Amino acid sequence: MAHQGHLGIVKAKQRCRDVDRDLEGLIRSCAACLTSGKTGPPASTPLQPRFLVVVYDLHSKWSEVAPMGTVTSAAVVNFLDQLFSRWGLPRAITTDNGPQFLSLEFTTFLANKGVTHIRTSVYHPQANGGVEWFNQSLKNGLRAHMSEGYSLMAALSQTLLHYRATAHSTTGVSPAALMPKRELVLPLTRLRPPMATGPRPAAVKAHVKRQQSSMKRRFDEKYKAKWPAIRESDWVRARRPHRANKLSSFWSAPYQVSRQLGPASFQLTDGSRWHTSCLRRVPSPFHHPHLAGVEQSNPATEPAPHVPDPMAAPLAQAVPAAQDTAPASAPLPWPLVSEPRPVRVRTCPGHFEDFVATFHV
Repeated sequence: MAHQGHLGIVKAKQRCRDVDRDLEGLIRSCAACLTSGKTGPPASTPLQPRFLVVVYDLHSKWSEVAPMGTVTSAAVVNFLDQLFSRWGLPRAITTDNGPQFLSLEFTTFLANKGVTHIRTSVYHPQANGGVEWFNQSLKNGLRAHMSEGYSLMAALSQTLLHYRATAHSTTGVSPAALMPKRELVLPLTRLRPPMATGPRPAAVKAHVKRQQSSMKRRFDEKYKAKWPAIRESDWVRARRPHRANKLSSFWSAPYQVSRQLGPASFQLTDGSRWHTSCLRRVPSPFHHPHLAGVEQSNPATEPAPHVPDPMAAPLAQAVPAAQDTAPASAPLPWPLVSEPRPVRVRTCPGHFEDFVATFHV
Protein backbone atom coordinates (compact mmCIF):
# COMPACT_ATOMS: atom_id res chain seq x y z
CA MET A 1 0.00 0.00 0.00
CA ALA A 2 2.87 2.42 0.70
CA HIS A 3 4.31 1.78 -2.77
CA GLN A 4 1.10 2.56 -4.59
CA GLY A 5 1.67 5.31 -7.13
CA HIS A 6 5.25 4.11 -7.68
CA LEU A 7 6.78 7.31 -6.27
CA GLY A 8 10.06 5.67 -5.35
CA ILE A 9 11.80 4.42 -2.21
CA VAL A 10 12.00 7.77 -0.38
CA LYS A 11 8.26 8.50 -0.68
CA ALA A 12 7.35 4.94 0.29
CA LYS A 13 9.49 5.20 3.46
CA GLN A 14 7.95 8.57 4.27
CA ARG A 15 4.47 7.04 4.12
CA CYS A 16 5.57 4.25 6.45
CA ARG A 17 7.02 6.74 8.96
CA ASP A 18 3.62 8.37 9.27
CA VAL A 19 2.36 5.05 10.62
CA ASP A 20 4.97 5.00 13.43
CA ARG A 21 2.95 7.30 15.71
CA ASP A 22 -0.13 5.14 15.30
CA LEU A 23 1.88 2.02 16.11
CA GLU A 24 3.36 3.60 19.25
CA GLY A 25 -0.04 4.70 20.51
CA LEU A 26 -1.56 1.29 19.80
CA ILE A 27 1.19 -0.61 21.64
CA ARG A 28 1.24 1.77 24.63
CA SER A 29 -2.50 1.35 25.08
CA CYS A 30 -2.35 -2.45 24.79
CA ALA A 31 -3.32 -3.95 28.16
CA ALA A 32 -1.46 -7.22 27.54
CA CYS A 33 1.81 -5.42 26.73
CA LEU A 34 1.40 -3.15 29.77
CA THR A 35 0.92 -6.00 32.24
CA SER A 36 3.81 -7.98 30.77
CA GLY A 37 6.18 -5.02 31.03
CA LYS A 38 6.97 -4.76 27.31
CA THR A 39 6.13 -1.07 27.13
CA GLY A 40 8.99 -0.14 29.50
CA PRO A 41 8.95 1.89 32.72
CA PRO A 42 7.44 5.40 32.76
CA ALA A 43 9.74 8.38 32.36
CA SER A 44 11.32 9.77 35.54
CA THR A 45 10.03 13.11 36.81
CA PRO A 46 12.49 15.98 37.47
CA LEU A 47 13.90 16.17 40.97
CA GLN A 48 12.16 18.63 43.28
CA PRO A 49 14.55 19.64 46.11
CA ARG A 50 13.03 20.36 49.51
CA PHE A 51 14.67 22.34 52.26
CA LEU A 52 13.69 22.91 55.88
CA VAL A 53 14.56 26.35 57.26
CA VAL A 54 14.80 26.15 61.06
CA VAL A 55 14.49 29.05 63.50
CA TYR A 56 15.18 28.17 67.15
CA ASP A 57 14.69 30.38 70.20
CA LEU A 58 17.58 29.77 72.58
CA HIS A 59 15.67 31.02 75.63
CA SER A 60 12.44 29.06 75.43
CA LYS A 61 13.62 26.32 72.99
CA TRP A 62 10.60 27.14 70.81
CA SER A 63 11.13 26.10 67.18
CA GLU A 64 9.73 27.24 63.84
CA VAL A 65 10.27 25.21 60.67
CA ALA A 66 9.32 26.14 57.10
CA PRO A 67 9.58 23.74 54.12
CA MET A 68 10.92 25.53 51.04
CA GLY A 69 11.79 24.61 47.48
CA THR A 70 14.65 27.10 47.48
CA VAL A 71 16.72 28.75 50.18
CA THR A 72 17.51 32.07 48.55
CA SER A 73 17.88 35.23 50.58
CA ALA A 74 14.44 36.41 49.47
CA ALA A 75 12.79 33.19 50.70
CA VAL A 76 14.54 33.35 54.08
CA VAL A 77 13.72 37.04 54.50
CA ASN A 78 10.06 36.38 53.74
CA PHE A 79 9.96 33.58 56.35
CA LEU A 80 11.61 35.74 59.01
CA ASP A 81 9.27 38.62 58.22
CA GLN A 82 6.31 36.35 58.97
CA LEU A 83 7.85 35.29 62.28
CA PHE A 84 8.57 38.88 63.26
CA SER A 85 4.94 39.81 62.64
CA ARG A 86 3.88 36.98 64.98
CA TRP A 87 6.48 37.12 67.77
CA GLY A 88 8.12 40.52 67.40
CA LEU A 89 11.74 41.40 66.71
CA PRO A 90 14.58 39.53 68.42
CA ARG A 91 17.67 41.26 69.74
CA ALA A 92 20.06 39.12 67.70
CA ILE A 93 20.09 36.29 65.18
CA THR A 94 22.87 33.70 64.95
CA THR A 95 23.38 32.01 61.59
CA ASP A 96 26.00 29.94 59.83
CA ASN A 97 28.01 31.27 56.89
CA GLY A 98 25.64 30.19 54.12
CA PRO A 99 25.55 32.49 51.07
CA GLN A 100 21.92 33.43 51.73
CA PHE A 101 22.96 34.81 55.15
CA LEU A 102 25.93 36.75 53.78
CA SER A 103 24.07 38.52 50.99
CA LEU A 104 23.44 42.25 50.94
CA GLU A 105 19.68 41.64 50.91
CA PHE A 106 19.74 39.66 54.16
CA THR A 107 22.17 42.05 55.86
CA THR A 108 20.10 45.09 54.88
CA PHE A 109 16.90 43.41 56.09
CA LEU A 110 18.29 42.82 59.59
CA ALA A 111 19.92 46.26 59.72
CA ASN A 112 16.63 47.97 58.91
CA LYS A 113 14.93 45.98 61.68
CA GLY A 114 17.66 46.81 64.19
CA VAL A 115 18.53 43.13 64.68
CA THR A 116 22.16 42.20 65.40
CA HIS A 117 23.53 39.54 63.06
CA ILE A 118 25.99 37.05 64.62
CA ARG A 119 27.80 34.57 62.39
CA THR A 120 29.37 31.40 63.73
CA SER A 121 32.95 30.36 63.03
CA VAL A 122 33.41 28.61 59.72
CA TYR A 123 33.27 24.80 59.76
CA HIS A 124 32.34 24.75 63.46
CA PRO A 125 28.63 23.84 63.79
CA GLN A 126 29.04 23.38 67.56
CA ALA A 127 28.97 27.17 67.84
CA ASN A 128 25.22 26.96 67.18
CA GLY A 129 24.71 23.84 69.26
CA GLY A 130 21.09 24.52 70.23
CA VAL A 131 19.94 24.37 66.62
CA GLU A 132 22.11 21.32 65.89
CA TRP A 133 20.53 19.37 68.75
CA PHE A 134 17.06 20.36 67.60
CA ASN A 135 17.86 19.31 64.03
CA GLN A 136 18.69 15.85 65.32
CA SER A 137 15.37 15.62 67.18
CA LEU A 138 13.55 16.97 64.12
CA LYS A 139 15.02 14.37 61.76
CA ASN A 140 14.32 11.56 64.18
CA GLY A 141 10.71 12.69 64.57
CA LEU A 142 10.15 13.04 60.84
CA ARG A 143 11.66 9.64 60.17
CA ALA A 144 9.49 7.96 62.82
CA HIS A 145 6.22 9.59 61.74
CA MET A 146 6.82 9.00 58.03
CA SER A 147 7.50 5.32 58.73
CA GLU A 148 3.96 5.21 60.17
CA GLY A 149 2.50 6.49 56.89
CA TYR A 150 2.41 10.23 57.54
CA SER A 151 3.17 12.64 54.74
CA LEU A 152 6.07 15.08 55.14
CA MET A 153 3.85 17.98 56.19
CA ALA A 154 1.80 15.85 58.59
CA ALA A 155 4.96 14.38 60.11
CA LEU A 156 6.41 17.89 60.52
CA SER A 157 3.27 19.12 62.29
CA GLN A 158 3.20 16.17 64.69
CA THR A 159 6.90 16.47 65.47
CA LEU A 160 6.67 20.20 66.24
CA LEU A 161 3.53 19.76 68.33
CA HIS A 162 5.05 17.18 70.65
CA TYR A 163 8.42 18.94 70.84
CA ARG A 164 6.80 22.21 71.86
CA ALA A 165 4.56 20.52 74.43
CA THR A 166 7.27 18.39 76.10
CA ALA A 167 9.51 19.64 78.92
CA HIS A 168 13.04 20.45 77.76
CA SER A 169 15.95 18.96 79.69
CA THR A 170 17.70 22.34 80.04
CA THR A 171 14.79 24.53 81.15
CA GLY A 172 12.76 21.86 82.92
CA VAL A 173 9.55 23.15 81.29
CA SER A 174 8.05 22.93 77.82
CA PRO A 175 8.90 25.51 75.13
CA ALA A 176 5.19 26.43 75.03
CA ALA A 177 5.28 27.38 78.71
CA LEU A 178 7.97 29.99 78.02
CA MET A 179 7.10 31.26 74.52
CA PRO A 180 3.29 31.64 74.35
CA LYS A 181 3.26 31.11 78.16
CA ARG A 182 0.59 28.42 78.11
CA GLU A 183 0.79 24.67 77.92
CA LEU A 184 -0.32 22.94 74.73
CA VAL A 185 -3.09 20.40 75.28
CA LEU A 186 -2.34 16.82 74.19
CA PRO A 187 -4.47 13.69 74.62
CA LEU A 188 -2.20 12.67 77.50
CA THR A 189 -2.58 16.12 79.07
CA ARG A 190 -6.30 15.58 79.63
CA LEU A 191 -5.51 12.68 81.97
CA ARG A 192 -3.59 14.96 84.35
CA PRO A 193 -5.06 17.73 86.52
CA PRO A 194 -4.36 21.23 85.15
CA MET A 195 -1.52 23.25 86.65
CA ALA A 196 -2.62 26.03 88.98
CA THR A 197 0.07 28.46 87.83
CA GLY A 198 2.68 28.55 85.15
CA PRO A 199 6.41 28.09 85.74
CA ARG A 200 8.14 30.77 87.81
CA PRO A 201 10.87 32.65 85.88
CA ALA A 202 13.29 32.48 88.82
CA ALA A 203 12.91 28.72 89.14
CA VAL A 204 13.40 28.23 85.39
CA LYS A 205 16.50 30.43 85.40
CA ALA A 206 18.02 28.51 88.30
CA HIS A 207 17.26 25.17 86.61
CA VAL A 208 18.87 26.33 83.36
CA LYS A 209 21.97 27.48 85.21
CA ARG A 210 22.34 24.14 87.00
CA GLN A 211 21.87 22.15 83.78
CA GLN A 212 24.32 24.26 81.79
CA SER A 213 26.93 24.06 84.55
CA SER A 214 26.53 20.28 84.69
CA MET A 215 26.87 19.93 80.90
CA LYS A 216 29.92 22.21 80.87
CA ARG A 217 31.62 20.23 83.62
CA ARG A 218 31.03 16.88 81.87
CA PHE A 219 32.24 18.25 78.53
CA ASP A 220 35.38 19.82 79.99
CA GLU A 221 36.29 16.63 81.86
CA LYS A 222 35.62 14.35 78.89
CA TYR A 223 37.63 16.35 76.35
CA LYS A 224 40.18 17.82 78.81
CA ALA A 225 39.22 21.28 77.61
CA LYS A 226 41.63 24.20 78.04
CA TRP A 227 41.38 27.87 77.25
CA PRO A 228 43.15 28.74 73.98
CA ALA A 229 46.69 30.10 74.13
CA ILE A 230 46.12 32.16 70.98
CA ARG A 231 46.10 35.94 71.30
CA GLU A 232 45.78 38.89 68.96
CA SER A 233 48.73 39.41 66.57
CA ASP A 234 49.68 35.72 66.84
CA TRP A 235 50.37 33.79 63.66
CA VAL A 236 48.26 30.69 63.08
CA ARG A 237 47.47 28.08 60.49
CA ALA A 238 43.87 26.98 59.84
CA ARG A 239 42.98 23.35 59.24
CA ARG A 240 41.62 23.20 55.72
CA PRO A 241 38.33 21.32 55.23
CA HIS A 242 39.13 20.66 51.56
CA ARG A 243 42.39 19.85 49.80
CA ALA A 244 43.38 19.88 46.14
CA ASN A 245 44.68 16.30 46.40
CA LYS A 246 45.65 13.71 49.02
CA LEU A 247 49.26 14.89 49.10
CA SER A 248 48.34 18.48 49.94
CA SER A 249 48.85 19.76 53.46
CA PHE A 250 45.96 19.78 55.89
CA TRP A 251 46.97 23.26 57.08
CA SER A 252 46.77 26.59 55.32
CA ALA A 253 49.47 29.22 54.92
CA PRO A 254 50.25 31.36 58.00
CA TYR A 255 47.79 34.12 58.85
CA GLN A 256 47.83 36.67 61.62
CA VAL A 257 45.04 37.00 64.19
CA SER A 258 43.48 40.44 63.80
CA ARG A 259 41.12 40.32 66.80
CA GLN A 260 39.42 37.99 69.25
CA LEU A 261 35.66 37.70 68.73
CA GLY A 262 34.84 35.56 71.75
CA PRO A 263 36.41 33.25 74.31
CA ALA A 264 37.35 30.75 71.59
CA SER A 265 36.65 32.55 68.27
CA PHE A 266 39.16 34.60 66.30
CA GLN A 267 39.19 36.68 63.14
CA LEU A 268 42.21 36.46 60.83
CA THR A 269 43.69 39.12 58.60
CA ASP A 270 41.81 37.72 55.60
CA GLY A 271 38.47 38.43 57.34
CA SER A 272 37.56 34.80 58.04
CA ARG A 273 36.32 33.66 61.46
CA TRP A 274 37.61 30.47 63.01
CA HIS A 275 37.13 28.51 66.20
CA THR A 276 40.25 27.75 68.17
CA SER A 277 39.77 24.01 67.53
CA CYS A 278 40.60 24.66 63.85
CA LEU A 279 43.66 26.85 64.50
CA ARG A 280 47.27 26.07 65.42
CA ARG A 281 49.69 28.75 66.56
CA VAL A 282 52.94 28.93 64.56
CA PRO A 283 56.05 31.12 64.66
CA SER A 284 55.98 34.35 62.75
CA PRO A 285 56.98 33.78 59.10
CA PHE A 286 59.08 36.97 59.31
CA HIS A 287 61.33 35.22 61.85
CA HIS A 288 61.66 32.00 59.89
CA PRO A 289 64.85 29.97 60.53
CA HIS A 290 65.73 30.11 56.83
CA LEU A 291 65.99 33.91 57.13
CA ALA A 292 68.80 33.75 59.72
CA GLY A 293 71.50 36.34 59.03
CA VAL A 294 69.17 38.39 56.82
CA GLU A 295 67.68 41.69 57.92
CA GLN A 296 64.08 40.94 58.90
CA SER A 297 61.07 43.21 58.96
CA ASN A 298 59.05 43.77 62.10
CA PRO A 299 55.49 42.40 61.70
CA ALA A 300 54.23 44.74 64.42
CA THR A 301 55.07 47.77 62.25
CA GLU A 302 54.28 46.22 58.89
CA PRO A 303 50.76 46.14 57.44
CA ALA A 304 48.99 42.79 57.65
CA PRO A 305 49.13 40.75 54.43
CA HIS A 306 46.05 41.16 52.33
CA VAL A 307 44.25 37.93 51.41
CA PRO A 308 41.07 37.64 49.31
CA ASP A 309 37.71 37.18 51.03
CA PRO A 310 37.27 33.45 51.92
CA MET A 311 33.69 33.55 50.62
CA ALA A 312 35.03 34.55 47.19
CA ALA A 313 38.03 32.21 47.31
CA PRO A 314 38.44 29.32 49.80
CA LEU A 315 41.04 29.76 52.52
CA ALA A 316 42.65 26.55 51.31
CA GLN A 317 43.61 28.30 48.08
CA ALA A 318 44.39 31.76 49.48
CA VAL A 319 48.03 32.88 49.52
CA PRO A 320 49.22 35.82 51.67
CA ALA A 321 50.75 38.59 49.60
CA ALA A 322 53.89 39.23 51.62
CA GLN A 323 56.12 40.38 48.78
CA ASP A 324 56.02 43.96 50.10
CA THR A 325 56.89 43.01 53.69
CA ALA A 326 60.08 40.97 53.11
CA PRO A 327 63.37 42.41 51.79
CA ALA A 328 63.94 42.02 48.08
CA SER A 329 67.06 39.93 48.60
CA ALA A 330 65.56 37.63 51.21
CA PRO A 331 63.96 34.31 50.28
CA LEU A 332 60.28 34.10 50.97
CA PRO A 333 59.28 32.14 54.10
CA TRP A 334 56.68 30.07 52.27
CA PRO A 335 55.95 29.33 48.60
CA LEU A 336 53.68 31.77 46.82
CA VAL A 337 52.82 29.37 44.02
CA SER A 338 49.49 27.64 44.21
CA GLU A 339 49.48 23.88 44.03
CA PRO A 340 49.24 22.55 40.45
CA ARG A 341 46.14 20.74 39.35
CA PRO A 342 46.58 16.96 39.06
CA VAL A 343 47.41 15.82 35.52
CA ARG A 344 45.95 12.62 34.13
CA VAL A 345 48.48 10.03 33.01
CA ARG A 346 48.34 9.70 29.24
CA THR A 347 49.33 6.42 27.55
CA CYS A 348 49.45 5.29 23.96
CA PRO A 349 46.30 3.39 22.83
CA GLY A 350 46.72 -0.31 22.16
CA HIS A 351 45.79 -0.09 18.48
CA PHE A 352 48.79 2.24 17.94
CA GLU A 353 51.36 -0.39 18.92
CA ASP A 354 52.52 -0.83 15.30
CA PHE A 355 52.90 2.93 14.77
CA VAL A 356 55.21 5.65 16.02
CA ALA A 357 53.09 8.33 17.74
CA THR A 358 54.04 11.47 19.64
CA PHE A 359 51.76 13.04 22.24
CA HIS A 360 52.24 16.66 23.31
CA VAL A 361 51.19 17.47 26.89
